[in-house]
Amino acid sequence: MKARKIKIIAVIAALLIIVSLWVILSPVLKEKLLLHKKYEKASQIAVGFIRDKYGFDAKVTGIEIEAFLKQYDEPECADNVSVTMLMKYGDKEFKVNTGVYNGVPYCRDDYQADQIIMAAEKYISGLFPDGSITELEIGSPTFDTYKHHYFRCFNEYFIGDDIENYINNCNGSLDIIFADRTFSEKDIENFPDGFDVELISFDTEEHRNDFLDSIYHTYTIDGEEYIISPISISYEDFTAYINDYLANIDGEMIGLDTRFS
Repeated sequence: MKARKIKIIAVIAALLIIVSLWVILSPVLKEKLLLHKKYEKASQIAVGFIRDKYGFDAKVTGIEIEAFLKQYDEPECADNVSVTMLMKYGDKEFKVNTGVYNGVPYCRDDYQADQIIMAAEKYISGLFPDGSITELEIGSPTFDTYKHHYFRCFNEYFIGDDIENYINNCNGSLDIIFADRTFSEKDIENFPDGFDVELISFDTEEHRNDFLDSIYHTYTIDGEEYIISPISISYEDFTAYINDYLANIDGEMIGLDTRFS
């Protein structure tokens, strides 16, 4: 009888432990289940978008940005939703950013990003054959708060030509370095308002090259040479050699005296 009583007490204790753990863990488990549900919805949206845009079925391999995922279906959060899915088709890995803004769903991806940026670089180099591009980022327009966050993601299919018209529907960031050049507003009239454009001229070719050498770093690993592009560019040590400057930043024209006064 005593052994049976002990057994019953042990069972009750075990049940109390299980109930206590459930009370503690249930919010976490519930959130995990909700995240999984939102993940599934975002996955379906991303797969459908890629199928409609490119005509193939890609596989979702993971999720990159999960910060807004738990709010994905909540109406009060409809203006602040963004999920980035990791995807793969064949050997190519890419991303799809999907969400809702002002109640309107959107999708964009970076499957064609390298092709688009290469075409844009060729087009811009044709406009400025005497310049050196130090920064070029392009992406489909986003809501203002995240204007630069989704560069390299596009909602429209790029057919491979007419890059001029294509980038007229994009946001972008462009820096070009020159030697002994003067600028006018005509130099940047080919770019839409969504493009932040900076044109910088150094007084001599030598100073321009010195500046370029200062921002690019070359490394050799196992006999292979790699050029590392700058994350950010500073003109602090070279301002004395800048003879002209013109920029259009967020629709505002900025000249030499304003930028380097």
